[in-house]
Amino acid sequence: MPVHVTPSGKPQDVPSMAEFNALAARVDLLETEVGDLDVRVDALETAEPEPPDPPDPPDPEPEPAGDLSCTIVLGGVRTVFSESAAVDLGDYIDPAGRFVMSCKRLTLPSCPVTVDFRHAGAWACMVFAYGDPNAASSADCPAYTVEIPEDVSLRFKVTRRRGRMHRRLASIDLRLSETIEIPRHNKFGRWRWQSCEWPFPLTSIEDLVETALLPLMNAAVSCGTAAPMPPVYYEPMGLAGIYPTMGAGGARPDIGFVTNWQADYICTESETALDNTIAQGEAAGTIPWYLRDPADPHIIDPTSEKWKSASFYYGQGNPALIQGAGSGVQIDSAHEPAVSYLPFVLTGDPYYLENLQSQVVYFITSCPGGWFNQGNGIWKPLGMGQTRGVAWITRDVMQAARVTPEAVPSWLLPKAKMREFLQASVEGFNGIRAATEPLRSVLHAVAGSRGDYDNTGPGGTIPVGCWYITWQEDFVAAVVNWGVRMHPDIADLRAFAEWHINGLIDRIDPDSDTGWVDGWCELYWKAFQDTTAGPQYPDWSKAWDRNSQVQGLPVRTLDVMLNDAGAYDYPNGCQAGLAMACQAGVVAAAPALAKIKAAMDAGLTARKGSKEFKWCVA
Repeated sequence: MPVHVTPSGKPQDVPSMAEFNALAARVDLLETEVGDLDVRVDALETAEPEPPDPPDPPDPEPEPAGDLSCTIVLGGVRTVFSESAAVDLGDYIDPAGRFVMSCKRLTLPSCPVTVDFRHAGAWACMVFAYGDPNAASSADCPAYTVEIPEDVSLRFKVTRRRGRMHRRLASIDLRLSETIEIPRHNKFGRWRWQSCEWPFPLTSIEDLVETALLPLMNAAVSCGTAAPMPPVYYEPMGLAGIYPTMGAGGARPDIGFVTNWQADYICTESETALDNTIAQGEAAGTIPWYLRDPADPHIIDPTSEKWKSASFYYGQGNPALIQGAGSGVQIDSAHEPAVSYLPFVLTGDPYYLENLQSQVVYFITSCPGGWFNQGNGIWKPLGMGQTRGVAWITRDVMQAARVTPEAVPSWLLPKAKMREFLQASVEGFNGIRAATEPLRSVLHAVAGSRGDYDNTGPGGTIPVGCWYITWQEDFVAAVVNWGVRMHPDIADLRAFAEWHINGLIDRIDPDSDTGWVDGWCELYWKAFQDTTAGPQYPDWSKAWDRNSQVQGLPVRTLDVMLNDAGAYDYPNGCQAGLAMACQAGVVAAAPALAKIKAAMDAGLTARKGSKEFKWCVA
């Protein structure tokens, strides 16, 4: 190709005539193709739309299950469990009409593990439980293997993936497996094999809020500071993020009227949050609190003649209940998580209701003297010993009393029994409300513990028995006001809630007339008298004078308190308690809520602190 030199001196290629003709032909061809495309576009734009492809047909429903069976290999001994040999314990009928669940149980002398066989429609499960409360041994069950026969495994290998309930649960892997290795089975623990995903519809969060089964919660209350919880996973005898050492303090995500994993789902309804909620519902079976006497189909009744004085408390029960030694789970009534209730009200699956009832009974038997002492007023309300213990067992009892159906099969405790437990707490609250000592009549405190050691500050010492922990009262407020909505028929519960919330209102002091300084509304511990033999402080002003002197507290505002990094943990609980009271219709709580919310919102917006989903009560 000849080279042409431009005026600038830079050479430039010049096509030959043959090359020029070839390029012109290429342009003509492209113009023709473009014209063809224009015609096709015009035709498409003016044509009638084609109907969409029909949707894929739904996967066929699995056939109803036949009999289940499995073989447990423990210590070299093979024991075959067959549903055909099991005892029928009666059907559970879902009050919402979604399903009917059968339950048959088999106990064999060659194996210490008991197996329940349950069916609901095409879904089935086998529940494996270990532990006899009559036994003095602390031994957990050693490692064993469960073999699922090929015919059972294949019969239940359905391909349908309906819903998102158990997508991350090990139970799905178990269903597709023929052999399950259990490294250790906790005494008083349970786990289950499930044939397929839970096939029945969930109750919506909106419906649960509407029926007061959940409080109204909204992520916006966190001002954008609440972070989603990472995924957790369950496997038999696993905990799926539940803290094994419950007595450990700190702002743990599993402590509260709901866990932070559950609140994440309540506020966002994300798939991961739902998976986490259900995984921890399964993990509740790992916690060693399933106390069933082999002579009974249900967990023990702690009010019965045999078990009314049963207790885990330092060997003092009659009988003395012995916990397993190797589970690694240390249960503590002041820090126990609410892991079963939300899975139950979402799914209706009574496995979770059994766990909730087990939790209630365990904490009754964890107190000195068991029900005998509590039923006779020595430990009322339930959980008395720590204020937060009162809050959490009240939470469990009021939930079980509300959601246990009126008619239940033999393998559940009846609703009347759960109501009896709740009434014991209400009677305890009545006694607190009627007390004339200023700790109760002025400060409106439950004060489950009155200080079990001397507390010393820069200005002196407050001896044992003369102080209480302020911020734990917030937990009680949140729980009992939710309870008022759950149980509108219990007038005494409302009376206590309206009485108790005054302790939170006066600490916030919206009218600036109590004498307490709002910048110390969440003071960790608070003296209420100088000595156990001396008088209690007669009013909030005297309480402030003495506490500020002993603890060296400068006067400060609520805003100043919230400018301190990390100062939001305790006020979060206070705001939630006041918000729950407003949801319960306690009008007097509104000014205090408005005051603390304004200060909290300003600090959260400025990112001085954060609020977890579990405190986002709207």
